[in-house]
Amino acid sequence: MPASKNQSDNSTGGALADIFAQTDAEANVRQPPTRPGGAMAGIGGAFLSLVQVPIWGEGMTAGRGWIALGLVVFASWQPFRIIFGAILFGGITILQIHAQGLNINVSAQYLSMLPYLATIVILVSLRMRLKNKTNRTVPNCLGRIFHSTT
Repeated sequence: MPASKNQSDNSTGGALADIFAQTDAEANVRQPPTRPGGAMAGIGGAFLSLVQVPIWGEGMTAGRGWIALGLVVFASWQPFRIIFGAILFGGITILQIHAQGLNINVSAQYLSMLPYLATIVILVSLRMRLKNKTNRTVPNCLGRIFHSTT
């Protein structure tokens, strides 16, 4: 069976019309990867609210969502880059916490700014490096609305 010109390597992200033409139901394509992703998001939220910040209140994420968004952009839809980026951004956050405990003669506000500043620097440098290149790692159907005909 020949692949269409729009079909990408990502079986759920590219050429959904081709995928649905070959499968019986949308559930067979989208639900298997969505369930573990939802479970990991739930575990992450539980960890944040029960372990890392043991109170429930407004602003408890303290802007960590922007770092997570930066991580997704940094990873460019590549799983190993997201693992490396998570270790990198998490390591910078831990460095900030340990630097405050070591009584380094730098204001705590500047140390708290370190993870966000590192995220901005990494994303700007990545953008400058890819300035003249097109990002071919993004799934073809990202941002398009799809209605199954089945």
